[in-house]
Amino acid sequence: YSIQINVSDGDNGTASSTFWLNISERNDPPYFDPPLENQTATEEILFYYDINATDEENDTLTFSDNSTLFNISSLTGIINFTPTNGDIGEYAINISVNDSHNITSSVIILTILNINDPPSITSYAPLELIFNMAENSLLQFNVTADDPDLIYGDSLRYAWYLDSVNQSANQSWLYHPDFLAFGQHN
Repeated sequence: YSIQINVSDGDNGTASSTFWLNISERNDPPYFDPPLENQTATEEILFYYDINATDEENDTLTFSDNSTLFNISSLTGIINFTPTNGDIGEYAINISVNDSHNITSSVIILTILNINDPPSITSYAPLELIFNMAENSLLQFNVTADDPDLIYGDSLRYAWYLDSVNQSANQSWLYHPDFLAFGQHN
């Protein structure tokens, strides 16, 4: 660019000078477009997040993250994974975009929510599912159960039924059939 400056003294005396201005191109950093936002995912449900970025010079962009939960696609910026029960919690994740000259980073909070997982019976006694016993005798029933959501506040409740009637709410039940209890029961 040519810049000229003129000076006059008011009595027809003038002077001028010309300067040359060279503007060097500067590589601008890429930016997230739209800006990144905190995200919420749910256990056992596919999580998908398409991260986009723009570069004024149209340089090739590559994406990266510091997460151990997933890998962002370095070419597309797409994150997709299915969280497990062990992933539940809150994570600060640094996501970066690089145009080979500059890196732009942003931290998002990814919250992974729990869904209720059913409990499972891990052992029981007696082991037989069909057995015979005499009236007026005793039979001890025991069960052990587990629930992956116990660490998230779930609690186990037990219910022993005999012929659809609740007999006990404990982890074990002592059955004592009297003389009128003969026959088949479930």
